[in-house]
This record gives sequence, structure tokens and C-alpha cells, in this order.
Amino acid sequence: KNVELDLHEEKIKHLDLACGKRVKFNLYVDCTGFSSVLLKKSLGVSFVDYSSSLFTDSALTTSISRKADLPAYTTATSMNHGWLWSLPLRDATHIGYVFSSEFASNQEIEQELLSRHPEIKETRLIKFKSGRHENAFKGNVLAIGNAFGFVEPLESTGLHMIVSSLKAF
Repeated sequence: KNVELDLHEEKIKHLDLACGKRVKFNLYVDCTGFSSVLLKKSLGVSFVDYSSSLFTDSALTTSISRKADLPAYTTATSMNHGWLWSLPLRDATHIGYVFSSEFASNQEIEQELLSRHPEIKETRLIKFKSGRHENAFKGNVLAIGNAFGFVEPLESTGLHMIVSSLKAF
């Protein structure tokens, strides 16, 4: 609900929770995802934007039923305006078309995705910004995962951001 800062030491004094409780710790781990509530919003750590070299900023995602045995791998397929991941799980295959909204509309992407997978019932658009914060650790805050940075929607780079945060700590 509220973050109280010690501006002199550039760190968090305490948090006032929505339930009315005040909590105070020596270390705070920011796991607030893209919001980066503690690192970015509270401590003002600047964001290093990767959009000059990584042009993607959107993903159209969905799930489809699996038609065969469960493969033990994820595939990445080149598409007209980006690339498509296919991640087989036990219940379904999760797919996502990663693209730049500067070069194709959501409708164009959905049409291309439907031409490849006509069984799709509904999709979900996810907007993202590729980059990372200048520091993963500032004052008494360590940002982990998307609270620190995001490169692209495959899990391997997410793991890299987590490891980078922990190394900085």
C-alpha cells in the first residue's frame, strides 16, 4: 500500500501493508514483476531500454490441445513478423507469437497465427519492454526476475535475469 523511504540513505524504512500492518526488514526482495514497485517506483532506479537492438514488444499467446505424445522440447519457428514458440505441457501446448507492434498490427498477427493453427479459440495480447534496470540491487532492495529486467518471452532469458540479480547481490 505504501513504501516509506529513508531518502538520506536511499533505502526503504518500512512498508505499510493494505491490511494495516507495518513491516520493517533489513532486506527487501522486489518480486513485483514488470511493475518493479520497490526498485523502480520507490527507489527510482533507471531502466536500460534494449529496444534499439531488440525490436519485439508484444506477444500473442494461446493454448491448443496436444495432438500427439508430449515432446521433450520447446520449438521456435520463424514467422512473417517475428517468431512463434510452442511449449508442450501435459494439459495443452502453449504457443506465443512474438512480434513488434511497429511493423504489424495485432489483427495481422492473429490472422497469421490462425492460418497456422485454425483450432485457436481465443488469444491474449501481452505487451512488454525489453531491457533491465541499471542495478538489480540498491540500498536494501534486491530485484528478481521481471522486477529487474526482461529480454524476451522464453524462459531461458528470464532465468538469466534471475541469476544476474543474484550475482549482483
